[in-house]
Amino acid sequence: MFRNFFFRTNIFLLIAILSGFAYLFFFGNNSLLYHFFLHRRIMAVEKEISKLEEENVNLLTEIERMKTDPLYLEFILRKNGYIKPTEKLFKIEQEKKVSSTEKKHLSKINLLFIQILFFIPVLVILLAILIILKIRTKANFRKAGGF
Repeated sequence: MFRNFFFRTNIFLLIAILSGFAYLFFFGNNSLLYHFFLHRRIMAVEKEISKLEEENVNLLTEIERMKTDPLYLEFILRKNGYIKPTEKLFKIEQEKKVSSTEKKHLSKINLLFIQILFFIPVLVILLAILIILKIRTKANFRKAGGF
């Protein structure tokens, strides 16, 4: 009995210690999952930093080129809409290209408009036929001795 008590106590302590380690390993502030998340975040930030450093180098070379090459500077300025004081600028606007979704929308609107245009005369003709039939039925009803 005494031996059985120590065996149960040791198993209980072992389970408690293992669950404590499992908690610290998986769910604590310094857990493996938290470190994995931090490692992924660090990798993403380092990738962004390298991309920004590369962009910074490209911009610095472009600035240096603008300082040393007047033709390139003129090209950039003209690209952004600047002109020399003695020049005149004529802007030619191109037709706006209609996307396929806009074309579909316009075709649906045109189809609806055409349907309405054909529906109105048909409706007027049907109403006229109904009115004529109603007048005839009233006339026939009066002849038969109604009202």
